[in-house]
Amino acid sequence: MVARGARGRGFNEAQKKSSSGGWIALLFLLLLGSVGFSVYLYQENTRTDGITTTLKVQNADLSSQTKSLIDTMSALDNQIEENEYLIETLEYQFGLLDKEKTVLEKENLTLKNENENLENQLQI
Repeated sequence: MVARGARGRGFNEAQKKSSSGGWIALLFLLLLGSVGFSVYLYQENTRTDGITTTLKVQNADLSSQTKSLIDTMSALDNQIEENEYLIETLEYQFGLLDKEKTVLEKENLTLKNENENLENQLQI
């Protein structure tokens, strides 16, 4: 025999109704979970988009700074090359002047000796 529930229905029918309510509650909880997870994903995507935008701006700034520094380095390299050429030129000119000084010192010594000889001849 089938046991009767409080309202006179069979026990199996009452169990079926309560289990269908459980399924509805479970589906409702799954729906809420899905909505909550969707909201979470939306927030994470928004946060990620913000971070991505910030990184793009920082990357653009760094690229600009890098280009500026490369331009500055290029100008400084050119200035260094010009200065090195100027130093080489001045060293060469200094060498020429040093040789000329040596020649003039020899001439000066020769002239002093001649002058002394002439003075000695005048005194004699």
